Amino acid sequence: MENQIFKEYRYRVINCDNTTCKLYRYKTNNNYIEPIQLIHKDPKKVRVLIITEQPKILKGSDKLTNKTFFCNKEERSTITQLIAILGCKFNYFIDEKDGPFYWTHHTKCPHHERKPQSKCMEKYFTEEIECFANLKLLIAFGSHPYPHIEKNNHNKDNIPNKYFEYFYRLLEENINEKYTYPKICIKKKEIIFLALPHPSKNNSLRLFLPKMKNMIDDYIQHVL
Repeated sequence: MENQIFKEYRYRVINCDNTTCKLYRYKTNNNYIEPIQLIHKDPKKVRVLIITEQPKILKGSDKLTNKTFFCNKEERSTITQLIAILGCKFNYFIDEKDGPFYWTHHTKCPHHERKPQSKCMEKYFTEEIECFANLKLLIAFGSHPYPHIEKNNHNKDNIPNKYFEYFYRLLEENINEKYTYPKICIKKKEIIFLALPHPSKNNSLRLFLPKMKNMIDDYIQHVL
């Protein structure tokens, strides 16, 4: 059963009142779009938080909700790509809405096209981190979450302020097989941080991901 803090947080996200967001109450076929904030049965179990960019509404659909998010999983490329990268345990526990993994988004409102914006992370990121008392690892896919994570990080010496500088360091780490597990500090909570290319086929940096699989597995095993 969801704890009360997380339950109240989900309610605020799903009923978002951020009128300055360009996706606020965007209409599709006269239906309001619902921000996506997935359920987790026991947030105290979460060790690994995964952030991707934005939920996408499939072609031919007019709506995506928290209840239908995992329907037609095989058609949702980001889900299948994450399973390939993070493994079968991720797939199992995300389906069960339980265990050490939780998946969230940089931009909460779904759309037919990619329309990332910064309002969600500005409003909700640090509060979401606080929902998971035993969080040990934050994995961010794509460059969009990075500036907000870096801005809220109090261990400024541990990660560069630019995503591509960080990524070059990560490639060195991967080649040398000497994993450093850099920690960020968000709201007085120290968390190992791993920023990876988004697995979208439109992103050429995704080609590095298969070569980084051993490192990704090691980071995850380090905290489980």
